[in-house]
Amino acid sequence: MDTRQFGLVLLGCLLLMAAFAAIYGPIATFLAELFGTKVRYSGLSVSYMLSGFLGSAATPAVTTALLDATGKGSSVAWFMIGSASVWLVCLLLLAETLRSEIHEQPDAHAAAPVQGAPTTS
Repeated sequence: MDTRQFGLVLLGCLLLMAAFAAIYGPIATFLAELFGTKVRYSGLSVSYMLSGFLGSAATPAVTTALLDATGKGSSVAWFMIGSASVWLVCLLLLAETLRSEIHEQPDAHAAAPVQGAPTTS
């Protein structure tokens, strides 16, 4: 952005959108695999919305403050590199679910007979 040359700005935007697409393509499947089948939909929804609120909502204010303080677009780029680094560390700390069993564990309440319930013979 600091070059003020249309071709370089366009190239930067295209590279940014390619990275954006690479993240948003597999994110639904990735988040779904992080949760068991009993809480999958709720876990996916809460984690996606909370990450958007905590991460994306603050980004315009942070980048505007950085740009005002430094006067350089590179400060925004460094912020994005720092954010991506934190994201990468978090990604590496997540467990791989490829070989794990996706079936629900039996419900503890279903396994125990209910007091006073009729029995079938």
